[in-house]
Amino acid sequence: MVPGLSATLDYYHITVTDAITLPTPDDLIKACFGSVSSGSASNPACTIIRRNTVTGGLEGDPLQVPGLFGILSNQGIITTDGVDLTVDYRRNLGTIFSAPAKLALNFGGNWTHSQKFQAVAGVSENRECAGLYSANCGFPGGQLNPKYTFNQRTTLSLGRVDLSLLWRYIGKMRYEFANNPANDPNNPPLFSGVVNSRPSSSVFFNAPGNLNGQTVDFNHISAKSYFDFTTRFNVNEHFDLTMSVMNLFDKKPPIVGNTAGSTSANSGNTFPATYDPLGRRFAASARIKF
Repeated sequence: MVPGLSATLDYYHITVTDAITLPTPDDLIKACFGSVSSGSASNPACTIIRRNTVTGGLEGDPLQVPGLFGILSNQGIITTDGVDLTVDYRRNLGTIFSAPAKLALNFGGNWTHSQKFQAVAGVSENRECAGLYSANCGFPGGQLNPKYTFNQRTTLSLGRVDLSLLWRYIGKMRYEFANNPANDPNNPPLFSGVVNSRPSSSVFFNAPGNLNGQTVDFNHISAKSYFDFTTRFNVNEHFDLTMSVMNLFDKKPPIVGNTAGSTSANSGNTFPATYDPLGRRFAASARIKF
């Protein structure tokens, strides 16, 4: 109906039964402490919790604190549903600066209505993780699943030159237990307040790159937008030159502390697989066709 426009809208509902999974840390702890008795010391649900033999803690060097040992099973259930939307629009703009001009707009977005994971059907908690983060969310590797994400690319072609701007959007997230103590009162929210890790008299109190003295809330991550700009020069039919700037506005990753997620995903006090930890960077490439 509109020349140059194409769009698709897809609804998906996926269920994986008999999934080979591990119980979440919360499942493992609840299996033991949910019904503590005189026989708990020898209960297999409790002996899988390997503490520091001196302090009794569950944090520290892996050589001294083995931690939680979950057992793989094929009793897991994974379900998710949502909507995918793609839109493409192309149009000739005539002549600009004595060169033929074309405009291309591309959009690909996703809305995740629900993402649930249950390690053992009928036993473990059927945990909702869409838009949430914690050490128990983000099967299988603890990565984030925002409710809203999209990529939108605008490309202006002027003769042999293409100018392209990519907008990467990640919706807001919140800590699984934040402001929801009824969900699990034994898992309090993460830190929120003024960081005071050094005395105010310290010469490092306002040191660059240090959170000391700043007000933080590790329980929420606001929506993030990243922009990448690319210029492609079609020098001739045999040679293309491309130059790019990623994270054009040098957006910093959110800081949420190193207990906000699983060890594999929550690296360096953030989630580097979801948010850009490197800042602004440049790249150049050339393509030669023979």
